[in-house]
This record gives sequence, structure tokens and C-alpha cells, in this order.
Amino acid sequence: LGPPGLVNPGDAISINTVAQQFIVAHSPISTSNWAVTLSYNVSGSFSPSNQILLYFDSLDLNMLITLTVTTTSGNLTATYNIVTPGPTLDFTVALPFSSLAGPGNLANTTGISITFNSGNIPDVDFVLFGKDRGIQLTW
Repeated sequence: LGPPGLVNPGDAISINTVAQQFIVAHSPISTSNWAVTLSYNVSGSFSPSNQILLYFDSLDLNMLITLTVTTTSGNLTATYNIVTPGPTLDFTVALPFSSLAGPGNLANTTGISITFNSGNIPDVDFVLFGKDRGIQLTW
């Protein structure tokens, strides 16, 4: 898996099905700085009270995450600054829909995208839990 920029030894995006983790690793010998976007095509009616919860196993540097909700009337976006909580490895981040801005209407949602490292900071590595945690949409 991965964007065309995965050219350096050590660059990797993987889904570890045994540990149920989503892993993004940048090369330790270069300054890789690519972003990763996960998209979900979903038709539905959402509201500002909805949010995405991200369950991190680890994050080695602060990074920006951009949430985009596509609607029939335009896109709503918000960018969140995710700060590494120090030596703690296991932590949760909320991306509230109340932070979204743009011409769209949440009642007419057609898709949701999450872009990790949207600020293209070099060498950001992270691991998301899987199974019952990982990435959740709350109602």
C-alpha cells in the first residue's frame, strides 16, 4: 500500500492483520514527508455532534490531520494539530464534525476522508489500533 513517493528503503504503509494495526513508517535514512489519505464512501445524514475517534498505539512526532466530509453541495474540512502526548503510547484523538467549515451540508454526506500528516512533516511514524478501536465514527 502507499503513494508513489514510497521510494526510500524503510518507507512503508501496512495493515498488520495479526496485531490488527494500521502502520505508517517513514524511512529513517531520508526525509520522507508524504501524507496518507483514507477515504470512506458513505451516504447519510450527519450532524455537528458526530465525530471521528482515532485510537493511536503510537505517534512519534506531532502532525496535522485533515478531515474532509464530501456532500452533495460541497466539501466541509477541518485540520487538527495532533500533539504527541510524550512517552504515552496509547491515546485517543477526537476529530469533531463541529470544527468543519465550508459550503457543504452534513445532512447530505456522500463521503468522509482522513488525511494523516496533511502538513507533510518529514519522518512522522504512527500506528493505529485495529478491530474494535482504530478509527470510529460516533453517532
